[in-house]
Amino acid sequence: MSISLPTSWNQVTISQWADIQQTLGNTSLNDIHKTNRILAALANVHLSEIESLPFKKVSELSSKLDWVNNLPNKLLTSFNINGIDYVVTTDVFRAATGQYADLTEFLKKEGYYKYAECAAVMCLPKGERYDSSKVEERAAIFWDNMTIDILYPMTGFFLSLLTESLPYLKNSLRSKLEEIQQMNREILTELGQVS
Repeated sequence: MSISLPTSWNQVTISQWADIQQTLGNTSLNDIHKTNRILAALANVHLSEIESLPFKKVSELSSKLDWVNNLPNKLLTSFNINGIDYVVTTDVFRAATGQYADLTEFLKKEGYYKYAECAAVMCLPKGERYDSSKVEERAAIFWDNMTIDILYPMTGFFLSLLTESLPYLKNSLRSKLEEIQQMNREILTELGQVS
């Protein structure tokens, strides 16, 4: 049986990466079980196929994974998946309000699927305006097709995007609060005049 493994992060999808992360975080598994599960995820084969291999073969396969320690760090501003060109929104002040609102909601979620959802919020088909009703469909496509060389640099970007926009949001919220307080004063004044 021939097992084919990726040779870089540009061949590993978000769903494979999620399997690997869950395996690494599973403290009930020993190192050999973890290795078998990681190899199965990367090779896109059932775990039983890896477990049936001789130990020497698993060791040889594992030695071909040195590249996993070199995580990608270059944020791409555009990419192509399934023949569709996507553009990454890299400026929070140019992002649609809906993008920002959805991004903050998805980042609160548990699990790894939220990364596909966040990418679906911030990566739009070229020339398309943001439409929140299309996010889940795009997230499903990204889950199975977006590779880690695209996603991983974006994860830090998602968090920095939120951090950069916090002062803007704080000022916006302060302004809205002042408007509400002014309306309350006016209402109280009118009620005082009526009584």
